[in-house]
Amino acid sequence: MPSAWGHTRLLETDWRLITQESHCFSCGSVKGLIYATVLMRPDRSISVLELKSVKKKFKAASFAQGVNRDVIKSGAKMLGMDLDHVITETIEGMKKAKDLLDLN
Repeated sequence: MPSAWGHTRLLETDWRLITQESHCFSCGSVKGLIYATVLMRPDRSISVLELKSVKKKFKAASFAQGVNRDVIKSGAKMLGMDLDHVITETIEGMKKAKDLLDLN
């Protein structure tokens, strides 16, 4: 999934745009990691996916090699959020859209 980072020129004073771009920067990569994690599950279900499962895959550099872990870490830092919080919130958002994502 391509990142939207850097496609807009921002003024440092426009906090809403900076925050919006930071969300795109961080969550796009997190979504890819979560989606790959779910696809590897026998039931392809996001409904019961837990943070620890995604964190385990996050640490495995050989899993979802196209997902840049440094981008995820940097995005969380830019948002001023803990990495666990960013992953958890993204999981919850994806659960709400599970039908659109073709996940159980």
